[in-house]
Amino acid sequence: MIGRRRIAILLGAAGLVAGGLVAGKRILGTELSPLGVGDEAPDFSAVTLDPAPREQSLAQYRGQVVMINIWATWCLPCRVEMPSIEQLHQAYGPRGLKVVAVSVDDPGTDEQIRDFVKQYGLTFEILHDPRGQEGDVSRLYQTTG
Repeated sequence: MIGRRRIAILLGAAGLVAGGLVAGKRILGTELSPLGVGDEAPDFSAVTLDPAPREQSLAQYRGQVVMINIWATWCLPCRVEMPSIEQLHQAYGPRGLKVVAVSVDDPGTDEQIRDFVKQYGLTFEILHDPRGQEGDVSRLYQTTG
């Protein structure tokens, strides 16, 4: 009788622990399992800066060599790195490298993003996560800024 009771208590405790882990994974999401080298890049969607914005997703680049850059107009390191990324695009774009830069600027800043692109003479693909830093791209790729 005592053996069955102990087994029932142990099974109940194991169930609570397993339930807690599942709930924690759902609540904390990617914070419990950060991206690492060799992990598959999470799919995301963002919009183009065209007059009639189109939604793009990472899945649309399947089979291509893609460099994803997550940036914002207010980010000083982003301002420093953009000319180098443009040079990389110029050098390797014709050989198949697809550069996709996703802005996490606040919603409603498309004109500011376009001005940035023009100022830096960027010719690679620029997308905007319309939800800004709270959007899917920042969450999925675990970026901070």
